[in-house]
Amino acid sequence: MSDRQRAVIVLHYFEDLTLPQCADVLGCSLGTVKTQLGRALTRLRVQPAIGLMEVEQ
Repeated sequence: MSDRQRAVIVLHYFEDLTLPQCADVLGCSLGTVKTQLGRALTRLRVQPAIGLMEVEQ
């Protein structure tokens, strides 16, 4: 998952921002946010093990 996809997921679902607000924070268009969100959700559905990975420190 790309950094932008991860950022959209965090901002939208964890920070409870609307998609237009996410676009403002990320400095990109609403269309880009929708595309990145869709790709991120597809990737999470295809690779459910992503949610089980531990973050390297």
